[in-house]
Amino acid sequence: MPDKKPTGLLILHGFTGSLDTVRSMVPEAEKHGWPWRMPLLRGHGTRYQDMDGVSYDDWVADAEAALDELLGEVEKVVVVGLSMGGLVALTLGHRRPQAIAGLVVCAPALRFRDPLAALTPLIKRIVRYWDSPNGFADPSCAARSTNYKKFPTAAFHQLLDFAWETEKRLAQIQVPVVGLFATRDTIVHGIVPQLLRNKLGAPLRIEMFQRSGHEMLQDCEAEQVARAAMEAALAFARTESASQTA
Repeated sequence: MPDKKPTGLLILHGFTGSLDTVRSMVPEAEKHGWPWRMPLLRGHGTRYQDMDGVSYDDWVADAEAALDELLGEVEKVVVVGLSMGGLVALTLGHRRPQAIAGLVVCAPALRFRDPLAALTPLIKRIVRYWDSPNGFADPSCAARSTNYKKFPTAAFHQLLDFAWETEKRLAQIQVPVVGLFATRDTIVHGIVPQLLRNKLGAPLRIEMFQRSGHEMLQDCEAEQVARAAMEAALAFARTESASQTA
């Protein structure tokens, strides 16, 4: 069997998102010769009704299966996760630190701006499906979106529980993290960068993007965000390599 490459990239999409939401990371990985995986998380990529009955444990299990597959080709993995994918990335960082060189979390969905989010346990008893919010700052990018137009309120309740559980574990995460955030994000609350600074147990660097909305990797600054994410991944790989040779 050929020798493994030093590092690979695991790319994770967000809630209601298609793979298009994170596909801009693929050319970056291939430019540097990194193996990569971009799994479709349970309930996604078909129709929004298929999210009914899916749990956040399912999303983590799908990502972990892709991680294990990638580890067949590489020694260490950098995880890049958008929104819900950021929560999955943080969870993998907690569960599998020996396998992971670093995490790049783009607008991780730890808190939400919409005040109705807190009422989801009640709303789901009355309203089964809800319209997806607009995550774009650029209308032309929004027009090309292949994300679900609706989502099950029960599935969003799973996302809320996932956010809560992830936040409780932040202090236990020891792998380094880079957080990429958009100042025009209307979905994830602006308190999240400070929350990470206050609670994360690992080294953290924050980078802000001024023109993007929540869908950072396919909005108007997609190329810049993908490049910043890959630069962070390369820095993690260099640090890992230096620690192995020290």
